[in-house]
Amino acid sequence: MVLRARVRNQVVVCFRGGFVCHGTSFPTDPLWKMEATSLRVQSSEPALCDLIFAHVSERGFQVLKLRSAKCSLKISKDHGGHTLVVKVRLYELPGGLLLVEWQRRRGCCLQSEAGWQALRRRLMQATQSCL
Repeated sequence: MVLRARVRNQVVVCFRGGFVCHGTSFPTDPLWKMEATSLRVQSSEPALCDLIFAHVSERGFQVLKLRSAKCSLKISKDHGGHTLVVKVRLYELPGGLLLVEWQRRRGCCLQSEAGWQALRRRLMQATQSCL
């Protein structure tokens, strides 16, 4: 399966497993806390990255930035003249779990919450989620 995305007006071709990032280690700073829009899942990293990338592509998000070093994906979607910008990030947790975090950067909080809930449902259906 080949997915194509536009990143800053350049077409990027991502092959299945192409957005693999060897998840960022979970922060150890005692002041750091998980976002409310986070979900722990038991899944292989390539499969999870493929699932996230396919989901945002199917829902009409435009990819603004792929950062494999930070294991993040910055996406945007136009909603009737208003742009929603979101960062999706993956962390490695102890015990082989992965943490998916959805961070709204700009735009309507209700549209962001709807987008997160749709991704969360898809992740829960496709993986073992560990709430």
